[in-house]
Amino acid sequence: MTSGNQCVLDCGVGFWNNSQSWICSQCHSTCVDCFGSSETSCLACLAPLILRPDKSCKLPCQVGFYPNDSSPTGCSQCNISCKECTGPTNRDCRSCQTTYKLTPDMRCVASCEEGTFESMPGICSNCFSSCKSCDRFGSRACLSCPPDRLHLKSVGSCVLAPCPDRTFMIS
Repeated sequence: MTSGNQCVLDCGVGFWNNSQSWICSQCHSTCVDCFGSSETSCLACLAPLILRPDKSCKLPCQVGFYPNDSSPTGCSQCNISCKECTGPTNRDCRSCQTTYKLTPDMRCVASCEEGTFESMPGICSNCFSSCKSCDRFGSRACLSCPPDRLHLKSVGSCVLAPCPDRTFMIS
């Protein structure tokens, strides 16, 4: 490759190896590393720009917005329940507005759903696998059990029938 009137093995930062002309060509002004000269040929961006899926470098979106290359501004507003997000629906949340709680599958809901509990303010976590509902994590935190299990209320556990030794079923 040639850079100016010199022969080099690598074109260096801000340039790419143009194998058609065998000349080091400059990257787009927003790129520090690239595979072509166009705005959508970036591999790394100048700070504070971030690399978008279309390989362009844009300013990061403000809180409450997510990157969207089809939007004129490059950003679109999150779902109303999301504080931060990666897409338009309530299933794309990274954090929630103060009146909502984030579920393990990244949704914002008004209250933790069955099988989950509020582990930290605004965060729902899954109950232990044997519990139907719980108030904290652990095999002894069950408040209710699935139909195929019995609830040992004295210890907060859910066990498979029949009742363990020295315990009795209340019908």
